[in-house]
Amino acid sequence: MGYREYQPHADLRADVQCFWSIDDPPSPDIQEVWPDGRVELLFTPGNCFLIAPDGSARPFPTASVLGLQTSIIRVRTDGPVRIFGARMLPSGIGGWTGPALRSLGARVQPLLPEARFPEAVAIVQQWLLRHPPASSELAASIRTLYSAAGNVTVAALARSQATSSRQLQRRFALDLGLSPKSLARLVRFAESWSRLLQKPGISLAELALELGYADQAHFSNEFNSFAKQPPGRFRRTLTPEPSSHSPSSSHPSHFSKIEPPPDD
Repeated sequence: MGYREYQPHADLRADVQCFWSIDDPPSPDIQEVWPDGRVELLFTPGNCFLIAPDGSARPFPTASVLGLQTSIIRVRTDGPVRIFGARMLPSGIGGWTGPALRSLGARVQPLLPEARFPEAVAIVQQWLLRHPPASSELAASIRTLYSAAGNVTVAALARSQATSSRQLQRRFALDLGLSPKSLARLVRFAESWSRLLQKPGISLAELALELGYADQAHFSNEFNSFAKQPPGRFRRTLTPEPSSHSPSSSHPSHFSKIEPPPDD
């Protein structure tokens, strides 16, 4: 029950952070899915719905690629929560076609109602090994940015790849649809809420320093731009005990349930 992670094959680890599963009982709660700076290859049993701001709901496909989130989204499930995914860097996405993903989904989706997640891992892992990421000039830059948890300048990133900042920005815009600075901001935000989940008692000034923000005010402004709330308010939503969706690894699940914050 709960959240679990599975390590990928050695040949996939440069781009696939982990495979993961959630197996929880039915709940009427709406879950908040926070941006984690990763891309998800996501499989659902067909009972997961995306909740729009107006309260309307539309179903998630049974197999899909969930791209880089830049804001919090809200989801709910009808019935047991049994979801499986592969958490990846943007460099790990291949030139996958809709028919290929639907064919993969047709093999994985029947396993979910019975929580046969190890079988799902084996199927998706073999599929990824047979469908490697399309070669990208950006792959090394993306991996460097993530290894620095977003705390790297565009100029430094360009120097590490022996290119110019302008050329690097052009490639990011073409391949990812956002600038290297925007991706770095997103990755650093994801690292900040991940660390707050792990250490809710940490000083915000200390955390800002660790993550390379200019000061606590800079950190608070950046956090608020993504989460629409300051980090101090987010921290007050956390409980001393980790949720069932928060693994002991260095990156908590982005399906962690966030309770409504108390009134200020």
